[in-house]
Amino acid sequence: MPNMPRPPKSRNDEPGTRNEGGGGAAMRGGDIGVHLFVCVGLGAGLGYLLDRWMGWGAWGLTVGCFLGFGAWLRAVWKVMKQA
Repeated sequence: MPNMPRPPKSRNDEPGTRNEGGGGAAMRGGDIGVHLFVCVGLGAGLGYLLDRWMGWGAWGLTVGCFLGFGAWLRAVWKVMKQA
C-alpha cells in the first residue's frame, strides 16, 4: 500500500492553530451558559446589595438583572463573532 495517496491536511494540522477536538459548538454553548449565569448573577447580587444598603426595595435587583442580561448579550455577541 505504499502508493496510497495521503489525505489532505486539515487546517488544524498547521502549526499555531488550535485543535478543537470536534467539540467547538458544544464548547461555545457551554461558554454561553456560564456567561449567562455569571453576568446575571453578578448583576442581581450587586443590585441586591445596593437594595439592602440604600433601602430601595427591589429596584436595584431589577436594574441589576437587566444590566447583567445586557452584559450577557454583549458576551454572546463577542463569542458568535469569533465563530
